[in-house]
Amino acid sequence: MTAIKAFDFVGCPSGGFVFGYMPEHKTYGWNGLPIKLQYGYEGPKGYGLLHVEGYSSRIKQLQGLNFGTFEAFAHSVATGYTHIYAAKDPNRFQLAYHQPGYSYYIVVQLCDDPLSWTITTGLPSRPIKANPLWIRKKGDECEPSSTAPEPRSRFTTLSLPQKMGAQGQ
Repeated sequence: MTAIKAFDFVGCPSGGFVFGYMPEHKTYGWNGLPIKLQYGYEGPKGYGLLHVEGYSSRIKQLQGLNFGTFEAFAHSVATGYTHIYAAKDPNRFQLAYHQPGYSYYIVVQLCDDPLSWTITTGLPSRPIKANPLWIRKKGDECEPSSTAPEPRSRFTTLSLPQKMGAQGQ
């Protein structure tokens, strides 16, 4: 039997390793890649399944909401999310759907080997009050919400004085 490694993927309750898909949206740099769950590792700086399972209170909370496992919760969110929010860490996003009194969310980040979105954490929480970047529309079109900040290139505000620019040539 082979030892499980942090980068190994966890099986999805519906079969295979794909929990859902991220929408394609060029403005935000999203693509239609699959969402997967890695085993990861425990602790406050951890990620993945072992990170979530390391907190017994989270598992009890999920079971109280009729999710037998974190995998079942993650699959439910990854296939049913209706909103995408910016997460606290750059290049991470919260995928969420809302229930009375709760927002069920997972946090994903782009993984390059293999190219996919990986679930770093997730849990039910108080309703998210932030402005969403994207809201699922009928037919699953990916459209940024009207309240989302306008994305800009990091060079948009960079300007050099003419004199300095000419000397640097």
